[in-house]
Amino acid sequence: MDRARQFWRRTLRGPNATRRVALYQELASLLSAGFGIRQAVANLQAQDRVGVRGVLGIFALQVEQGEPLHLAMASHPEAFAPLETTLMRIGERTGRHVEALRELAERLDAERVLRTQLLSGLAYPLLIAHIALVMPTVPLVLMKHGSGTWLLVVGIGLAVLWIPPLLLVTLYVAFRDRPGFARALERIPVLGSTLRNGALARFAGAFSTLYEAGVDPVETLDEAAGTALLGSIVTDVREHSGPLAAGESFTAALGPCRSLPLDLKQLIASGEESGTLGEALSRAATLYAERAERSGKTLARAVPMIVFLLVAAFVGYLAFSAIGSYFGALEEFL
Repeated sequence: MDRARQFWRRTLRGPNATRRVALYQELASLLSAGFGIRQAVANLQAQDRVGVRGVLGIFALQVEQGEPLHLAMASHPEAFAPLETTLMRIGERTGRHVEALRELAERLDAERVLRTQLLSGLAYPLLIAHIALVMPTVPLVLMKHGSGTWLLVVGIGLAVLWIPPLLLVTLYVAFRDRPGFARALERIPVLGSTLRNGALARFAGAFSTLYEAGVDPVETLDEAAGTALLGSIVTDVREHSGPLAAGESFTAALGPCRSLPLDLKQLIASGEESGTLGEALSRAATLYAERAERSGKTLARAVPMIVFLLVAAFVGYLAFSAIGSYFGALEEFL
C-alpha cells in the first residue's frame, strides 16, 4: 500500500499537474535552445514564475550537484509519479531529454483535461446528491429523532457516497501491477478499454524510443513494459523477453504474449521485416493513444450519467418516504 499512500500524498499535497506541465515545457524549451540541464534549472530558478520555481525547489539542489534529473525526481515520490521518473530515465538514457519532457507535458495535460471533464460532469449530480441527503432528512429524521440521530444519518450517507469511489481509486493504485487485478479491471466496460489502450500506448511509445536508441533488446522490453503500469501487460511481456537473449526477434518473443493485441503484434512483425520497427511502434503508440482518448471521453460522459441515475433513484426513494410519512401523520391527526 506504499504506492497508494504516495499517490494520495502527491494528489493532496504535491505540486499539481498544471505546475508540472509548465515545468516540463519550460525545461524542454531551454534544453532545445542549447542549455545544459544545470543551466536550464538555474535559469528557471532565476525567473519570477512562482509555480515553476515551486516545483523546481523540490529537486534543484540535487541537479546542481550533478545528479541526473530522473534520480532527483525519483527521490521525491510525493511530488512526481513513478511513470514521470521512468519516462525521464528513458529519455536521459537514450539522449532524448527534450522529447521525454515534451511527452510528459502532453501526457499530464491530456490527463488533466480528462480529469476536468469527469469532475465537471460529476459536479451537478454530486451537488444534487448532497442536497437530497440533507434536505429530506430534516423532516424525516431531525424533527422526529433530534440532531444527534440526524447527524449520524447524514454522516453515514456521506460515507456511502464518498468512501466507495475513494476506495476504488486506492485499490487501483495499490494493485494495478498484479496481473489478476489488472485483468479484472480490463473486463469493466469503457474503463477497461481506457486503461488498456493507455497502457499499450505507453508501452509502444517507450519501446520505440528505446529501440531506436539501440538499447539491449531484453532491457528494451523490460523498460518499456514498466511504463504500461498494468500488471497483465507488464508481467506477460517480461516473461516472454527471455528468447531475445538467445537471438530471437521481437516478433518471435512477443508472439505468445496474450496481453498484447493482434494488431500490435502485426505492426511489430511488419516493422521488423521492413526494418522500420521504431516507426511502426511510434504509429502504434499514436493509434492506442487516440483509442484511449476516445474511450476516456466516453467514460467522462458515462460516469456522471450513472451517478445521476443513482442519485435520482435515491431522491425518489426519499421523496416517497417523505410523502408516506406525511400522509401517515395526517391520518393520525384526523
